[in-house]
Formats: sequence, structure tokens, C-alpha cells
Amino acid sequence: MERYTIKNKKLFKVNRYQQQAIDKFSDTLNDKSYKKISNCIICNKKNFLLVSDIDRQGIKRPTTLCKECGYCFNNPQFTDETHKNYYENFYREIDRDFKVPSKEFYELEKHRGADILNYLYLNGSLDKNSSCLDVGCGSGATSFVFANVFKSTIGIDLAKEYTKNVEELDNLKILHTTIHDKFFDDKKFGFINYCHVFEHINDPMKDLERLKKIIKYDGYLYIEVPGIYHTDKWYDGNFFHSLEMDHTHFLTLTTLKNMMMKNDFELVHGDEIIRSIWKLKKDKNVFFIKNDFTNILKQIKKNDNFLRINYITIKKNFENLLIGLIKFLLKKIDLFNLIKKFYLKKNKKRVIYKNKKIYLD
Repeated sequence: MERYTIKNKKLFKVNRYQQQAIDKFSDTLNDKSYKKISNCIICNKKNFLLVSDIDRQGIKRPTTLCKECGYCFNNPQFTDETHKNYYENFYREIDRDFKVPSKEFYELEKHRGADILNYLYLNGSLDKNSSCLDVGCGSGATSFVFANVFKSTIGIDLAKEYTKNVEELDNLKILHTTIHDKFFDDKKFGFINYCHVFEHINDPMKDLERLKKIIKYDGYLYIEVPGIYHTDKWYDGNFFHSLEMDHTHFLTLTTLKNMMMKNDFELVHGDEIIRSIWKLKKDKNVFFIKNDFTNILKQIKKNDNFLRINYITIKKNFENLLIGLIKFLLKKIDLFNLIKKFYLKKNKKRVIYKNKKIYLD
């Protein structure tokens, strides 16, 4: 079987602090840390293509692609216990290089919350009278922004240290738990946010089954994940850089739609970035799975070719060299004034006429 992978090589640089956390987590792993997935969770078939043996940090984390529907996922996956241990004790140190968010990161998360609200508003899905559940709220900054708009907001995250500096509001509550907590058994929300959370979930079908019970019938679910076709936005155009230790599956809007429709959600609005709004289906008839395997494989091949010729590194080095050269020239000669004198001398205007440069008074 032809495979598209880089063997025995880290694809992503980390600093010393992150590497120490990776090493500590790696020491906890053994054969019992993984569970094998026999059937695709979307199409229930067993026809898989191996994409990569390792994640971008070089840790054993095989990624496979279903040939029958295009669903891309880790196989084997971490067990629930391993997954929980990673998020409670290692995730923030490995992913962000700090246990407590910086002020800059907190403000960045506020902007993300505002962007989500704007996206909802532009697509007619913002109801300020709704109650909001912010899943995987991280620093709590997005929850704080939501609480300033929605009637009430609950933010949930497993990392206790990470949320301790969130600003307080009367209608905002931060809990260190998951949506499967009994606390939510009698709760219904008009808006649920899954911004860069869904790709981290060990069992998305389990979460979607739970979401159906805690979202209002006319409520909206927002899901944002790194789209395979938009790795240029998230990962410098490199799909293999998206193979993070904490990502369990990798989606296109098509494969996400297959998964959501199987769980009785329908798409309100979405794009391939992926930003998407969902609501419960009114008509729960049989749906047909659309296979995105061929298109995804083309994208992976393209990225793999980039890696083989070290395209990303060459491009960045060239850009840095060019920027350095421009800075040097600007420093050594007053290039800006030279250009200004050339174009504006005696208030003349330059035009192109029959491939000749003509200067008009």
C-alpha cells in the first residue's frame, strides 16, 4: 500500500519546556494506552489507508483515512483514561507552553469570542435571550464575552489552573467538568459553542448524542475546527503539521456534515475553514453519506510533496532573505525618497501608451 508519511522525523519544532512535557507524557504511554478502532464511526466500514505513523512531535499516533467516506482519524486512539490524563496534566504545557494563559492570549481569546458572535449574527443565528454553554472554554475569555451578550453563560474546561483568572460576572459560571456531568441532565441551552474543541474529542459520537439532549430544539450549535482544505490558514499549508498529539480527527465540511447528519443535526451555514452552525433536524429521514476520500487524498499528497522537497522551509528562508535584503537596502540608501523623486519629479504623471512610458505635465 502506498503511504504518505515522513518516518522517524519530528515535523514541528518545540521549545525545551514543551519537550520536557512531551517526554514526561511519553513515559506514561504503553500498549494499554491505546484502543483500536475496527469500524469507521461514520460509514461503519473497515477500509482504511494509513496516512502517518506519528504525530508532528514524533510520538506514536497513527492517522488513517477511511476510503469509503473520507473520515480521517487516529487509529489506534488514546484510551479514555490516557486522553483524560493528557488534558488534565500535559495539554497546556505541550500546546501553549504555559499552564496559565498570558494576558495577550486572554485578549486574543476575547477577540475570538467576538468573531463567533459576529459570525452568528451575520448568519441569523444569534439569540441574545438564550442560555449559552461554552465547551472547552480554555482561559474563560470567550465565556466572558458570551456572558456580556447572552442571558446566562456556563463555561466548562478540564484545566483548573487555566481558568482561574477569568473575569467575574453575575451571569457567568465556570465549571471544571465535561458535558457528560450529571449537572447537565436537566439543562437545556439555546447556544452551545465548540470552538476548536471538536477535533480534540476522543468519542465525537458520544458527545453528539449528549448534545442532542441538552440543546434546545430551536437552539444553535457552533463548531469550528481546522479544515483539511484550509491548512494554509492554520498550519502554513502543511496538513502534517495538523497531526497534533491532542487532535483525534481531521475534518472537511463534507465529513463533518456526514457525522452531524448521522446524529440528527443539519447545517445552517458553514465553510471549509471550518466554521459551522448547526441545529437539530426537523426531518430525521435516512441520509446519504458523501465520500470525500479522493479530494482529501489529493490534498494530503500535495502536502506530502511539499514536505519531500522541504517546500515550507525553502519558502520561509527565501522570504526571510528577501525581507532582510530590503531592510538592508532601505538602511543603506534612502530608497523611499529616490522612488518618490523619480515618480513625482516636477509633478509629472506616468502613463503607459503602446508599450511606451510617456510623462505628461
